[in-house]
Amino acid sequence: KSVELKITSKEEQLYSVGRNGVIYFQNNLDSNKLYSYKDGTITKVNNDVPNYMFSDGNNIYYYSSALFGRSIKKLSSLDVASAVANVGGEYLTTDGTYVYYAVNNLLLNTSENGIYKTKLDGSQDTPTRICTEKAEYLVYYNNYIYYSNASQGGKLYRVSTSATDGTGTLLWDEKVSYIINDGATLYFNSSTLTASAIRKFDTSNSQCLKLTTDKGSYLTKIGNYVYYVNNDLLTTALFGKGISRANTLLTIDNHAPGIKVVEDNGNGYSSLSTDGENLYFYKLNDKHFYCYDIDNEEETDLMENYVVPEETVVLNGYARIAEYNGEIYYTNIREDGVLYKYNPTTRLKVKVTTDTVSNVNFYNGYMYYSTYILGNYALFRTNLTTNETFKISSDRCDHLMFVNDYIYYVNVGGTYNNYIEKMKIVEGMSVDNDLNLPEVTRLFDDKSLWVADVQLSGDYIYFTINPMFGTKYIYRYSISQNSGASIGQEALTFTISGNKIYFYDNNNSLCSCNVDGTGKQVLVTGVEVNDMIVKDGVLYYSSTKSGSVGIYSYNLTTSTKTTISQTNGDAFVIINGEIHFVQTAVKYVTDKATHVGSNANTGYIYKISNGSVVKVS
Repeated sequence: KSVELKITSKEEQLYSVGRNGVIYFQNNLDSNKLYSYKDGTITKVNNDVPNYMFSDGNNIYYYSSALFGRSIKKLSSLDVASAVANVGGEYLTTDGTYVYYAVNNLLLNTSENGIYKTKLDGSQDTPTRICTEKAEYLVYYNNYIYYSNASQGGKLYRVSTSATDGTGTLLWDEKVSYIINDGATLYFNSSTLTASAIRKFDTSNSQCLKLTTDKGSYLTKIGNYVYYVNNDLLTTALFGKGISRANTLLTIDNHAPGIKVVEDNGNGYSSLSTDGENLYFYKLNDKHFYCYDIDNEEETDLMENYVVPEETVVLNGYARIAEYNGEIYYTNIREDGVLYKYNPTTRLKVKVTTDTVSNVNFYNGYMYYSTYILGNYALFRTNLTTNETFKISSDRCDHLMFVNDYIYYVNVGGTYNNYIEKMKIVEGMSVDNDLNLPEVTRLFDDKSLWVADVQLSGDYIYFTINPMFGTKYIYRYSISQNSGASIGQEALTFTISGNKIYFYDNNNSLCSCNVDGTGKQVLVTGVEVNDMIVKDGVLYYSSTKSGSVGIYSYNLTTSTKTTISQTNGDAFVIINGEIHFVQTAVKYVTDKATHVGSNANTGYIYKISNGSVVKVS
């Protein structure tokens, strides 16, 4: 007697979508990151994991999430991703002006469930809820959202896109799933307790025809056929699993199974999509992505010879590092500046946000971080106990500093248009809550601030100005006296330690002076400093000067200079008694960060330990 052991791979919903002859898909062999395929070439698009991906013909939209951050993103025709809204959403669809999505919380915040809309141009701070019911498989047509109403047994409903906190209208009294549409005609799987069928529904007259007796998933329409994965218990037992199709031109009910297109052969299929001519799908046994040529009946394993490539990285974004609860938070400039965290004990690295971040800091159990995407700025506040995140400003707020339950920051309003402001911290603060709108006070706008360096020391906020014409100087603003003035020293970048300011001046010299600007001394000449920090009586600085690129230490007692590294560093910060930095050099051009002398092999987090640099993450 023999026993057959059959191991079946777990089905995983993976997303793919076609646009202008290119197919975009989650690469299951590279952590489900976003890839594209065209004419035999597979290309990595970005590091997002794109859920609920769909195309309106011009752009691709998808939901991306991380530990704390979540957003709906738009992928342009140039394959550039930008955030439409910092929200979590399922079953996305669009009318060209708004993106629509469903919120289906199971246990917490169930009062927030429903269908929402928000403007595609990112101009809408607070999404509008058009329907209060749980919803799945959203499609848009002619000012209505059609959906499976999960609050009403998954039956077919529709709701007007102009509604506010409304409820839908019942259209078909059976449970529906995998809804797609071709203009006014919907196609979906329809089920009762005893039978299933794939149907087409005419929205103009509510006529509903049965196209096949099969139960189908991942419906995809090409020409006059709807293709689907056949998962009907009866017909798959009789005819075998696989991919089938049904004729959409039928005018009367069809009581027969669909036509088999692709045999199962024990593989299992999921997640059909099309580029308009071919079928694309995943196989459950090997997690590969396949193309099926319908005309020639040929199947091609697109991932047969695929190997995860060495990344060609272009460094991008602002270099920032912060520490919280023993973990290192940093902007990953190897991934466009999204926020990551690293645990030095477990060596676990986790993606924290889906957006590019220009600043991060922590205060009283909250994480504050600023995002920027193509001018779409925001400041967020995350409760590190509940993980709830709220937007508290739609401005670009950099260099966050905290004093007596106020946030002091630089409002980077634009080129040569920056200000020092403060925001009162209150419980429940959010731009989405009229009762808890943040209280903002502008403190200093006499000079255009420089985004490179701002530092809080005692009662003073020190900063460098960035005039359109003339020289950059160090200024300081007194919090108690609400006034600011120059300390009389020219500087491009600086750091403060004790009662001394160390700065890089306009004559390519590294200098020091007292905190009031008196007593200037030249320490090192012939340098081009991008960042610096003082620790234990030693000044560490990074120089980008040709012929002497690297990180150096300067002993403030002995005036001895020592080479630490021949690569640059930026965002110097002391964590657990050691200097950490991002391996790059950031220069600022009209308040925008650019990376100098860096390449695809740099951009990692390092620390200075016992006079040498050691890679951290």
